[in-house]
Amino acid sequence: MNGSGCMDVNEFGSGCMDVNEFGSGCMDVNEFGSGCMDVNDFGSGCMDVNDFGSGCMDVNEFGSGCMDCETQLPHLSFSVSSKLLRPLCYSALSCHVCSTMPKRPANSVLSGPSPKVQRKGITIEEKIKVLVALSKGNGASSVGRQFGLSESSVRTIKKNEEKIRAAYASPDISKSKLHLKSAVYTEMESALTLWMEDMRRRKLSLSGPMVQEQAFKIQSQIAAKQGKSIEETKFTASTGWLYKYMKRTGTKNIAMTGEAASADYGAAEEMKNKMKEINYSPQQVWNCDETGLYWKRMPMRTYIMKNEEKAPGLKVSKQRLTVLLMANTAGTEQLKPLVIHRSARPRAFKNVFISKLPVIWRANKKAWMTSNIFEEWYVEYAIPGIENVNKKHNMANRAMVITDNASSHSKHLCTVSDDVKL
Repeated sequence: MNGSGCMDVNEFGSGCMDVNEFGSGCMDVNEFGSGCMDVNDFGSGCMDVNDFGSGCMDVNEFGSGCMDCETQLPHLSFSVSSKLLRPLCYSALSCHVCSTMPKRPANSVLSGPSPKVQRKGITIEEKIKVLVALSKGNGASSVGRQFGLSESSVRTIKKNEEKIRAAYASPDISKSKLHLKSAVYTEMESALTLWMEDMRRRKLSLSGPMVQEQAFKIQSQIAAKQGKSIEETKFTASTGWLYKYMKRTGTKNIAMTGEAASADYGAAEEMKNKMKEINYSPQQVWNCDETGLYWKRMPMRTYIMKNEEKAPGLKVSKQRLTVLLMANTAGTEQLKPLVIHRSARPRAFKNVFISKLPVIWRANKKAWMTSNIFEEWYVEYAIPGIENVNKKHNMANRAMVITDNASSHSKHLCTVSDDVKL
């Protein structure tokens, strides 16, 4: 070698990717048999060369120099090392005047790969905001800067404006959807959506397997009408299809709460009409119901200290009480609660007068409400308690008690009192 080279060296000790008739050459070759991308009259060159046949990215009159000042640095040229052009002045020397290393330009062969541009997903709702901004007369570049998008992305959104607005107006497409790709089984999914809406109107719960089974039935019927088998349609109602269907339509899977779905709305409307006819005031209409109280159950959430990562859970206690509560619809009066426990006198009640407790205490083996306990409470406590409230507020001795149709609520109690209707 002759102290100068590039990625490939030929038999003459100099050369690059292409060799000419003079025994040396690069992409550009001059009349002296040597050359690189830029060459001079002395048969040597780099990207920038001087009159002395040597150079770096920036050179001064002495043949080498610092990029930040005009200080002379020791003469260095290019060397061949592992077939990689490496200017030694970048790594070996520093300037004694400005005390800096010569800076490597961003487009140098030693520069690393440019960072990958991460794609950004845009929902239909965000695309509508972009279209609104464009409709106000803003340019594509300014709108792109406002939403962090490229100008080409903004123009693509404008180009598909009609499809985007149609998708946004459709009740069957989620506004958080990223793409406008249409479903393959559109007819089946439209029918399935109607079926699900009907099930929800009837207050019936739906599970994933139920939806998949119904989708498979609907697609089978559609295929039969077209003279095809379900296998030809390649539809299997897989879990992956269900997930994408829920994403497309915005369907959610949630836990059902309360007991409102079990209510008899027809009977409720009928009761409203009866209430208007008999003309009871809110103070004279009472409601009673039982509830379970798991009195030893611990909270499901807790606070932990900063040096802790998790909190171990406890076994859920199933010890419960049954509590019967009663109040009028005005919310001004409540009767003493009835509590049912497994023990008539627990150990904690030692030396305690049960009759002086702030509740009516009763017991059975399962701590459940029975028809005997409910009848005793209604006749001996509920009716007298309501009569005392009417007397206290100087109201007519008439009232209505509303309760559910549990088996422990005996219907013959409706005729026990002429003044208090159950």
